[in-house]
Amino acid sequence: YRFEQFIAPLTLFANIMNGVDILQVIYPVDYAFVSNLISSKIVHHKTMYPHFIVQCFNKFCNAQKCIKIYRKWLYNFTADFVHVKCGNLLLFDNIALVFKNVEVVYCMDTGKISRVYMKEMMTILKHVNCDYNLKKRKKLRKIVLSGITKINLASTELLTYIRNIRHNLNWK
Repeated sequence: YRFEQFIAPLTLFANIMNGVDILQVIYPVDYAFVSNLISSKIVHHKTMYPHFIVQCFNKFCNAQKCIKIYRKWLYNFTADFVHVKCGNLLLFDNIALVFKNVEVVYCMDTGKISRVYMKEMMTILKHVNCDYNLKKRKKLRKIVLSGITKINLASTELLTYIRNIRHNLNWK
């Protein structure tokens, strides 16, 4: 592998994770390349790429303290970062596995929040708490949901979910 073969896909991925409007299609070969690296971090398997490429990817991922995501740019990475039942819910547990030092995740285009969204989010946040060895890694502690278009919950029910997330799961 030559440097030019992997720098473009990694740059696109970095831009997507930093909220940049990429305005271009990711070619299947580039997507497969980055997706393989992501999957190797999520399921802890060895990737087929040379060690120096994996090191570059890991260095980028480990340096991220803040992630800013527009779901529309995740279309190629839906399987890695978007919930199957709830297409507007990010898999914050997978994000925390890939970006082990991330402290804040911004979802810029959240969309509709429903009871299913909140229940699945609670499950995901529990996974984030379970996935980390407290002595070795910082936990993702703050998630900012913006671009909410509609809330399909009674205000008391929403407040109950928020209270549970903050107090029972220890989230901001």
